[in-house]
Amino acid sequence: WNSGIQETISITNNDTTAINGWTVGWAYTNNRITSSWNATLSGNNPYSASALSWNSSIQPGQTVSFGVQGNKNGNNAEIPTITGSVCGSNPTSSSAPSSVPPVSS
Repeated sequence: WNSGIQETISITNNDTTAINGWTVGWAYTNNRITSSWNATLSGNNPYSASALSWNSSIQPGQTVSFGVQGNKNGNNAEIPTITGSVCGSNPTSSSAPSSVPPVSS
């Protein structure tokens, strides 16, 4: 929507051993997070997201995802670079943010 963002961050295990616990981080220039799901979110730009008990183990070839919702505070939604040990040496930002209509209460 005009002032909001919704983004999904996916972590795929491309290794041959399981990932047991994960934490990733990122920062925006203008965007600000107001809520998240499927991860424990901390920080206030930069942000950090860590695994919950049920999605902390990622088997080889599997993917887990979490999401954030927030305010754009500018004209364009930003696609941040996600960092963390699960990102390896070449972190990527492969999923574009999506715009969704506001939810009516």
